[in-house]
Amino acid sequence: MDASIGEATQYYDCSGVCLTDADSDSLCDEVDDCVLDSCGECGGNGSTCIADLFFSEYAEGSSNNKYFEVYNNSSVAADLSLYEYLNCSNECDDWEYSTNFCATFDDLDNDGSHDSGEACLSTPVLQPGDVWVLCHNWNGMSSDLNAECDQRVILYFNGDDAQGLRHTQSSTLLDVIGDVATSGSEWAVAGVVDATKDHTLVRKSSVASGNTDWAASAGTSASDSEWNVYDQDTWTFLGEHSYDPCADVVCTASSDCVASSCVGGSCVETDL
Repeated sequence: MDASIGEATQYYDCSGVCLTDADSDSLCDEVDDCVLDSCGECGGNGSTCIADLFFSEYAEGSSNNKYFEVYNNSSVAADLSLYEYLNCSNECDDWEYSTNFCATFDDLDNDGSHDSGEACLSTPVLQPGDVWVLCHNWNGMSSDLNAECDQRVILYFNGDDAQGLRHTQSSTLLDVIGDVATSGSEWAVAGVVDATKDHTLVRKSSVASGNTDWAASAGTSASDSEWNVYDQDTWTFLGEHSYDPCADVVCTASSDCVASSCVGGSCVETDL
């Protein structure tokens, strides 16, 4: 503690200047000088408690049938007001559009779609193991499938547009589909050419977190990819996802004297 003013010295820079000086008195001496972030950290940017969110499903279907799904693999609920969905349309140098997650909104035209100019009234809280589904607002999917859509907005992707998921305050990128640098052409996934167009991509259950390295995430074969690739308009998996670290692990015993099984994603041998 800094006995002269009664606040922890960690709130000062190396020159002795208060880092959270709301009243411009150069001292960390009042409660309002310490602005808490979403994690409860003084002067922080929310980066110490970022949820483990990632894309669990992506569909670029026929006509306007497109959506993506976000999964919370954290052990605690995630306030989605702290995150945003990013899009880089066609050939671009950086993210061009961002979309906020919204649970209820002022539906001025009563079309069920969150349009530009319609105020968001409440933001969703995503529970552990649950998903949030964003669908294109003018899709032709059945009413049963549309019931899985938690939010309907205009989605700007056609298979050659990079998508991203970002923690807003800290600008921490959590996950991507596609690559900004090569937007403008479809990407291969799991060895399937142009898989981001006219296909549905489902994240493998063994994947525990997002991946900002698209080449590593897409992989070059069905075995090294983080995704399973399905035909266009495959919507079987929409609305749910699960994490199983052993889902893609194959264990082989080293001898006839032991048994091998997957525990927490790793193979463990036990004597017979």
